[in-house]
Amino acid sequence: MQLYNIDKMLEDLFDEMDKYAEEHEGIVDQSYVELLDMLNMAKDEKILNIAKYMKGLDVEIKAFQEEIKKLQARKSAIDNKYDYLHNYICNHADKGKKIQDSTTVVSWRKSEQVVVVDDVDGLPEIFVRTKTVKEPDKQLIKESFKMGNEVPGAKIVENMNLQIK
Repeated sequence: MQLYNIDKMLEDLFDEMDKYAEEHEGIVDQSYVELLDMLNMAKDEKILNIAKYMKGLDVEIKAFQEEIKKLQARKSAIDNKYDYLHNYICNHADKGKKIQDSTTVVSWRKSEQVVVVDDVDGLPEIFVRTKTVKEPDKQLIKESFKMGNEVPGAKIVENMNLQIK
């Protein structure tokens, strides 16, 4: 039985219990109470089983995260080794000279010209872009709310976060 079905069955049962109680001067038949207990137990059991499954998924997630960290460290070491060897060849090979054998070719090519700016402040204003970033200061807004002030365009929202241990 799926969780949303249990919720629907509980809702229907409450409706039936209300109708029965209206017809019998507020008395509720014991069979409704027993069925209610069973459905609540089924719902709680279903929620607990889902939570247990989620705990297993959490263990898998943490294992993947650890493996990712190990692989990233290994990749970083290989990247560093590659960069070192690349720089070594650049510094020791004759620029412009092609070297090759049956499996590998080392050659040079001219790249597009690039602009290197040594002093941004010394550039004429036409060659400078100015970027403006506008963002709310959430910490200041929160402190203002705590002091009892209203902040137009902002509100405090308190969330309930599910915790499974």
